[in-house]
Amino acid sequence: MVSAITVLILAIVGLIDSLYMTLAYYHVISRSPRLFPNVVCPSEGSTCISVVDTPEAHVFGIPNSLLGVGYYAIMLSTASARIVIDRWLFLPALLGIAGIAAAFSLYLAWLLIFRMRTACVLCFLAQAINLALFCIIAAIM
Repeated sequence: MVSAITVLILAIVGLIDSLYMTLAYYHVISRSPRLFPNVVCPSEGSTCISVVDTPEAHVFGIPNSLLGVGYYAIMLSTASARIVIDRWLFLPALLGIAGIAAAFSLYLAWLLIFRMRTACVLCFLAQAINLALFCIIAAIM
């Protein structure tokens, strides 16, 4: 039960992060750096989400953040089902999806650090959540 609650909390935080990035990508909300404290957006003139405008921010034309919304929705619904019916549904598939997300997150972190030389705290947050979710689901198996 503790693992399901942990997955639920991580999925909610990841969903909020991905929703923000997706809404900012589509210009539904402001891209103002004033929305976050300086620890998140330390550089002057930074929009905190300028990375969503790069070619690396898309897979087959779909924004990575939008893929994250779907991923976290799956994790959220699966963890909720585990709490309600007291068993994990589709655990092997969930592990596969979490593994793909974790591997993709490592690749994106490498891109941010070594290729783009950009510190995107919101991106790093999502990537850390993805790795944690994979480790939790792998431990459940």
